[in-house]
Amino acid sequence: MLYSILIYGSESAVAAWAPGIEDEMLERHTDLRDELQSQGRLGTVLRLMPDASTTVRRAGDAHPLVTDAPSPKPRSS
Repeated sequence: MLYSILIYGSESAVAAWAPGIEDEMLERHTDLRDELQSQGRLGTVLRLMPDASTTVRRAGDAHPLVTDAPSPKPRSS
């Protein structure tokens, strides 16, 4: 089984973190990525674009559209 690791935080929230917090988080992520990669359980690693280039899809009255795959497949809640 391959794993995908998604880490999201708004850029403004990350900018407000105390010094060193982002480095610690990235170090933990790197350790996990290295462990999964050494076991052959990690797929392709890509970095997402900045917040300014994102698109949020919403269904109805400002409710996020929840999907279970890259191709939007709405799930009922």
